[in-house]
Order: sequence, then C-alpha cells, then structure tokens
Amino acid sequence: MKTIYIILVSLVLAATSALALAVAAQAQTTYIAATPAVGYSELTARGASDSFVSIPLVQRSALIARISAVASSTVTLSATGVADGTYAPGSSAVYYLQFVSGKLAGLSYEILNNQTGVFTLDTRGDDLTNHPLGTVNTGTSGDLVRIRPFWTVGAVFGTDPTQILLDPVASLNSSVYSGADAILLPDNVSVGTEKPSAKVIAYVTGSGWRERSAASTDASATVLWPGVPFTIRRQNPASVNILVVGYVSPDPFVQGLPAMDDGADMDFAASLAFPLSTALSASGLSSGNLPVIMPSIGDLQLGDLVLDYPADREGFSLPPDKRFYVLITDWFETEAPADQYVLQPEVGYVLRFRGLHAARYWTQSPPP
Repeated sequence: MKTIYIILVSLVLAATSALALAVAAQAQTTYIAATPAVGYSELTARGASDSFVSIPLVQRSALIARISAVASSTVTLSATGVADGTYAPGSSAVYYLQFVSGKLAGLSYEILNNQTGVFTLDTRGDDLTNHPLGTVNTGTSGDLVRIRPFWTVGAVFGTDPTQILLDPVASLNSSVYSGADAILLPDNVSVGTEKPSAKVIAYVTGSGWRERSAASTDASATVLWPGVPFTIRRQNPASVNILVVGYVSPDPFVQGLPAMDDGADMDFAASLAFPLSTALSASGLSSGNLPVIMPSIGDLQLGDLVLDYPADREGFSLPPDKRFYVLITDWFETEAPADQYVLQPEVGYVLRFRGLHAARYWTQSPPP
C-alpha cells in the first residue's frame, strides 16, 4: 500500500506564522487571539474496493463579517474592500457562507455571487427572512458569518497530471470508466433507497477531471460538501492513503434534512463534521423535539435506520453490515444495546428515513 500526501503549504505556513506571533505576544504579556487547530485527515482508498469516506476538516476562512441586511436568498455583509465576483464560483475555488452566531448558527449555503456587498446564496428553497430556525439578526449586532472555500475534487485529489492520486481513465470513451478509478457523489435529493450516484467523476488522461455525463466540462471544481461523504472506487488492487491537511472548525455544524411524505423512503448520506469519534447516544441523531432518527415501533417493525458500511472488506457496492435503530430513547443493533457504539470521522454513513417526517436539522458541536 502506498501513501500519497497532499500538503497545503499555505495552511502550514499560516499555522507556523500564528505560532510565532503567539510566542512573541506571550513574551510581551499581550492578549493572544486563538487560532483554529491545524490537522490532517487520512482517507484510505482500499484496493479493488469502494471506500465510503469523508473529510472532517475545513479550509481556512476567507472572510468573517456581520450581516447588515437580509432578503430571502441574499445577505448584505458589513465588509469593505470586497471586489464584485470575488466569491462567485470559479475554476480555482467555490465558496460557502456559514452562520456562526444567531438562530441559524451552523447552517451553510453555497455562494452564487457577490456584488456591492450583497451575497447571493443557493438557499435550496429556504427563505432567510422566514426561516424555520428563527430570525436573522442584522445591523451593528448582526449575526456573524464566515466564508470558506469548499473542498473540491481538484483540491483533494490534485490537478497536476504528474501528481494525480488515482489511476486515470485512458480516454473519454465512457466504456473505459469501469476499468479506472472514480469518485462517486451521493444523491441526497431524490426519494428512494440504494440510489445510483448523482455524479461519477474520473481523471481523464490529457483532459483532466471529467464527469461521466459531461465529458467536455472541467469537473475539478466539483464541490465535496461538508458533512456529506463520497465513495472512492479504486480498481487498482493497491490501496492508497490520501492525506488532506486542514483546520478543525470552531463552529457548530448544522445539516438540513428534507421533509418526507407518508410512505416514502429515502437514503441520505451523512458523516461526522469534526475529527472526533462520537457515540450514537451523544450524536444528536435521536434527541430534541424533532429527532433526525425517529424511534421504531419494535425490533420486528423497524423505522428510521443508521446504516454502517464495512471499512475492512474488499469489493464494490457492498451492503451495510450494521443497522442501528432507536426504541423509545435507546439505540439498538439486532436487538443488542448500541448506545455506546462509536461513529467514526473520515467515513460515511447512510441515514435511512422511512415514513412521514417534517424538515429536520442535525446539529453537531465542535470538539471542546
């Protein structure tokens, strides 16, 4: 098994500079501003297998500001000197805005454009002036937000053909995709279970990253959403370790989950947003007035499930090897108590919703 490292030099330099400044400040007994922890996430692409993985780290903030005004899908920020279009999606970066304070703290939305201080967001149908979680504060004490770049396929897996981490596709002929490595993104929108992938992306020799259904379009800026795992399909029998360097977010992470009609089933791919192992009982999946995972009626009539996929078996399209459910307030797996079963970072899970659900939110807290 070989290990290939991605070193984001800017992050390392930033951490080194921050440390030097902190030491100097301490010597002068002045106040020291806390800096986010820098770490790495190791994603293992197992040989001749599918690996369901996730990145529980974020990239460095590009902007921190307060909201001075809000509309249904836009926010005006109290930031000066921001050129129009700076945070519009591009080949080099795609950005998202995350609420840090207020009722919407932890929620994130992709930025579509910015002009004269107004940031247009893809709110995925949410109305920011009438949000289920509450009112957005504006003005001098407006809610605080961060802007960060998403992880993208190119940022994680490379764009230089001499440093590509996965085996490339020989040509744009779609028939050869099955013989090379690929990245499969989940479908978290459509109703249904065991759904086909929303996107299949591979590196094509001489062309770069390409989605199978859009072979003429550069796919290196394809977003890897925080809290959403993806599959690395490794055809090569040799495993690869992929090291991604990033920051531990100091902010809560809130993931919106869709409403479900009565009688409908849906698989939703999700993962831990922080590099911290978490027991099912402490995950927040079954707590609150609107739990993410609704209790089952009994062991023989299961409702919502958390599906855990094998991390040590070779093969493709493997079924889950554990199914967790809630009875009253306790977690079980095949009738065995499972409150203390530990969810792991850097891997993916599937939340299987069954039956009538209102829109819900899964809240995860940063490490203490």
